[in-house]
Amino acid sequence: MLRKITRWMCGGVVIGLSLVGAAAPASNEGKVDDVAKKALIKQVQNYLNSVRSLKSRFSQSDPKSGNLYQGSLVLRRGGKIRVQYDLPYGLIMVGSGGELRYYDQKMDKVNSTSTDSTPLGTLLSDIVDFEKDIKVLDVRKAFGTIRMLVTKEGIGNGGYLVLVFSDNPIALRQWVVMDQKQNQINFSLINPVYNDPVEECNFDLNSVKKRL
Repeated sequence: MLRKITRWMCGGVVIGLSLVGAAAPASNEGKVDDVAKKALIKQVQNYLNSVRSLKSRFSQSDPKSGNLYQGSLVLRRGGKIRVQYDLPYGLIMVGSGGELRYYDQKMDKVNSTSTDSTPLGTLLSDIVDFEKDIKVLDVRKAFGTIRMLVTKEGIGNGGYLVLVFSDNPIALRQWVVMDQKQNQINFSLINPVYNDPVEECNFDLNSVKKRL
């Protein structure tokens, strides 16, 4: 079922962390039985809980419009994140203490919302528990990937997120969000580094702005 969507736009860029609304795959490609589904969910849950930090370049694409943006991502479990888009767009998002602040360098303006109001709150939780507050709607395994459609209670307008993992070894590679018309935003990790130390200054917007 499709839900109403919410878009954040800064400087004309649709931010892939905040677009909500998605649908399960239309075909049966990669569909698994209940036993395999349960095993995959457990495998992914264990993997996500083993990842305490992430540093990566990223590529954000919109296949329909052809728009492509790149930048850097730093994430630390427990609600810490910084997403910085490369110039000329120059958008920065910093999340800490349950608040997500985004800064538009061109307009020199800061806005904020709750971290849990975005689908990415699923990845920022200190503990991922698919039997508690995160609901798995669909699991597919095909072509060396595992794809999971999930939702989390409390996301504005009933947000959905597709998590994409490599299969062997399992590793987070991408997340996908779609609007009501099936337009999708792909957020792909480039050369990700997992579980390296991450300094606290990465999650302080004033500190980040001073380094621009």
